[in-house]
Amino acid sequence: MGAEYAYRDNNSLPLRGRVRVGVEYTYRIRKTPGEMYMPDTVEFLGSWRTGGIYNIGVAQRLTGVSSSAIKRWLSDYPAPIAELKPLWRDGMGPKFTRLTMLSFLELVELLIAGKIRAAQNRGYREVREYHDTLTAEWGTQFPFAHKNLHSQKEHLPKSAVQVLDQLDYDNGFASRWLPLGKDGALALDPQRAGGQPAFKGRRLRVVDISDTFAGGESIQEIAYNFDIDTAQVEAALRYAFLHTLRMPV
Repeated sequence: MGAEYAYRDNNSLPLRGRVRVGVEYTYRIRKTPGEMYMPDTVEFLGSWRTGGIYNIGVAQRLTGVSSSAIKRWLSDYPAPIAELKPLWRDGMGPKFTRLTMLSFLELVELLIAGKIRAAQNRGYREVREYHDTLTAEWGTQFPFAHKNLHSQKEHLPKSAVQVLDQLDYDNGFASRWLPLGKDGALALDPQRAGGQPAFKGRRLRVVDISDTFAGGESIQEIAYNFDIDTAQVEAALRYAFLHTLRMPV
């Protein structure tokens, strides 16, 4: 899609984490039949998807991407929606701290990028080039989090395709990640439970289950007290164990 765009930064609006909320994009689209208009506006994407909610440590556990690789990926992220390179020290590169927060869309993009890199033995520079190509074609900063990526399945590794099939979309962009599959009990929904792994449609988090189990309650007691079945408790505990979300004892 041929697209020219410029952004207008509304500094009167607040910051959430280190992700600026209030960026508006004005597109002058040269559309051809069948092309989709995808403005990267906070109003369109929703601040619930663009606001920072995951620190680097949590993102590492959820995606399986190392913290150093996350920092490399973020250091190339385009401003202004993902404004994650504002602090420089002695010219050595961006300063990342525990306060650096990723949005839900950035988490999804990192997840896809990590799968591509691992499966195809590519460096993040190569993955970034592929990302930038799709950005130019589709006119969005978040091509890996857009439904259009399904059209690229034949070029993606199976692990990345599996993630795509675990995503729900709203206005074309990822809105919920179901890490155990569409029929699974768990979801990462940025509009519920702070975007943390939780039971679908509820604010009951995986860490609530693992903490309760670590406190000495049995699986049967947890299922009864939280009004879920034992299979769901076991699924939550397995997920907590694999992602070290307060590993059960």
